[in-house]
Amino acid sequence: MPDVGGIAGARLKIFIERVERLHEERDALAGDLKEVYAEARSTGFDVKVMKKLVAIRRKDQDAFDEEETLLTVYKRALGMIPDLPSDEPNTSVRARARVPEEAAPVKAALAGADADPF
Repeated sequence: MPDVGGIAGARLKIFIERVERLHEERDALAGDLKEVYAEARSTGFDVKVMKKLVAIRRKDQDAFDEEETLLTVYKRALGMIPDLPSDEPNTSVRARARVPEEAAPVKAALAGADADPF
């Protein structure tokens, strides 16, 4: 193929064909995944929960731990899970949440969140 407008037609065609093959492979894999989930569903497994487990297993452990910590803090703030026991009577939910040291920036941000912004 000739160069048109400074674009090497043959090289462009190779890239396009590679992308098309990858799309075909992706579609085939998506079909395979669908079949596995359908089989699991027919066996009695909850596919929605399985997909969450797969997502969790694919995450980096530190990212997962931070996300779980924030989820727990937010749930406590909304009253979705009970508060942790505290010796101090008027401690906020955020202050009582156990936050690992890796989440120090989040803990610091939450400490300042008790002030009324308005």
